[in-house]
Amino acid sequence: MIRHTTVIGALAALASLAGAARAGELVCKDKIIGINASAAEVLAACGEPVSKQAETGTVRDAGARGAGDVHQSTVEVWRYERHSRKLTTLVTLRDGKVESIKNKK
Repeated sequence: MIRHTTVIGALAALASLAGAARAGELVCKDKIIGINASAAEVLAACGEPVSKQAETGTVRDAGARGAGDVHQSTVEVWRYERHSRKLTTLVTLRDGKVESIKNKK
Protein backbone atom coordinates (compact mmCIF):
# COMPACT_ATOMS: atom_id res chain seq x y z
CA MET A 1 0.00 0.00 0.00
CA ILE A 2 2.83 2.42 0.78
CA ARG A 3 4.40 1.76 -2.60
CA HIS A 4 1.06 2.39 -4.39
CA THR A 5 0.56 5.65 -2.48
CA THR A 6 4.10 6.79 -3.30
CA VAL A 7 3.59 6.11 -7.02
CA ILE A 8 0.27 7.97 -7.03
CA GLY A 9 1.87 10.92 -5.20
CA ALA A 10 4.73 11.03 -7.69
CA LEU A 11 2.34 10.91 -10.65
CA ALA A 12 0.24 13.69 -9.15
CA ALA A 13 3.35 15.84 -8.68
CA LEU A 14 4.41 15.27 -12.30
CA ALA A 15 0.92 16.07 -13.55
CA SER A 16 0.84 19.32 -11.61
CA LEU A 17 4.28 20.27 -12.92
CA ALA A 18 3.25 19.60 -16.52
CA GLY A 19 0.03 21.52 -15.97
CA ALA A 20 1.96 24.42 -14.49
CA ALA A 21 3.74 25.16 -17.78
CA ARG A 22 2.03 27.97 -19.60
CA ALA A 23 2.62 29.71 -22.89
CA GLY A 24 6.18 30.97 -22.95
CA GLU A 25 7.43 28.18 -20.67
CA LEU A 26 9.28 24.95 -21.38
CA VAL A 27 9.33 21.88 -19.12
CA CYS A 28 12.56 19.87 -19.19
CA LYS A 29 13.20 17.09 -16.68
CA ASP A 30 11.77 18.51 -13.45
CA LYS A 31 12.36 22.19 -14.26
CA ILE A 32 10.14 24.87 -15.76
CA ILE A 33 12.13 27.19 -17.99
CA GLY A 34 10.58 30.62 -18.50
CA ILE A 35 11.32 34.09 -19.79
CA ASN A 36 14.58 35.58 -18.41
CA ALA A 37 16.12 32.19 -17.59
CA SER A 38 19.82 32.09 -18.40
CA ALA A 39 21.35 30.05 -21.21
CA ALA A 40 23.13 27.98 -18.54
CA GLU A 41 19.78 27.16 -16.86
CA VAL A 42 18.29 26.04 -20.19
CA LEU A 43 21.31 23.84 -20.95
CA ALA A 44 21.30 22.32 -17.46
CA ALA A 45 17.61 21.43 -17.64
CA CYS A 46 17.13 20.64 -21.34
CA GLY A 47 20.58 19.67 -22.60
CA GLU A 48 22.08 20.69 -25.91
CA PRO A 49 19.56 21.79 -28.55
CA VAL A 50 19.29 20.07 -31.94
CA SER A 51 20.50 23.30 -33.55
CA LYS A 52 21.58 26.83 -32.69
CA GLN A 53 21.48 29.96 -34.85
CA ALA A 54 23.13 33.18 -33.69
CA GLU A 55 23.15 36.73 -34.98
CA THR A 56 24.93 39.74 -33.51
CA GLY A 57 23.97 43.32 -34.26
CA THR A 58 24.26 46.85 -33.01
CA VAL A 59 21.27 48.15 -31.07
CA ARG A 60 20.42 51.44 -29.43
CA ASP A 61 18.68 51.34 -26.07
CA ALA A 62 15.69 53.62 -25.64
CA GLY A 63 16.77 56.86 -24.08
CA ALA A 64 15.66 60.43 -23.71
CA ARG A 65 14.97 61.84 -27.17
CA GLY A 66 16.38 58.69 -28.79
CA ALA A 67 19.85 59.25 -27.32
CA GLY A 68 20.20 55.82 -25.72
CA ASP A 69 23.38 53.78 -25.41
CA VAL A 70 24.63 51.85 -28.45
CA HIS A 71 25.90 48.32 -27.86
CA GLN A 72 26.25 44.87 -29.42
CA SER A 73 23.41 42.41 -28.86
CA THR A 74 23.43 38.70 -29.67
CA VAL A 75 20.22 36.85 -30.51
CA GLU A 76 20.27 33.06 -30.56
CA VAL A 77 17.52 30.65 -31.56
CA TRP A 78 17.84 27.18 -30.07
CA ARG A 79 15.72 24.36 -31.52
CA TYR A 80 14.61 21.42 -29.38
CA GLU A 81 12.70 18.46 -30.83
CA ARG A 82 10.52 16.71 -28.29
CA HIS A 83 8.03 13.87 -28.11
CA SER A 84 9.64 11.83 -30.88
CA ARG A 85 10.11 14.91 -33.08
CA LYS A 86 6.38 15.66 -33.22
CA LEU A 87 6.89 18.95 -31.39
CA THR A 88 9.60 21.50 -32.10
CA THR A 89 10.30 24.16 -29.49
CA LEU A 90 12.17 27.34 -30.44
CA VAL A 91 13.89 29.12 -27.58
CA THR A 92 15.04 32.66 -28.41
CA LEU A 93 17.78 34.11 -26.22
CA ARG A 94 18.95 37.72 -26.25
CA ASP A 95 22.34 38.30 -24.68
CA GLY A 96 22.19 34.97 -22.82
CA LYS A 97 18.65 35.32 -21.40
CA VAL A 98 15.45 33.66 -22.65
CA GLU A 99 13.34 36.19 -24.53
CA SER A 100 10.65 33.85 -25.93
CA ILE A 101 9.64 30.19 -26.15
CA LYS A 102 7.43 28.98 -29.00
CA ASN A 103 6.16 25.53 -29.92
CA LYS A 104 5.68 24.44 -33.53
CA LYS A 105 4.00 21.23 -34.67
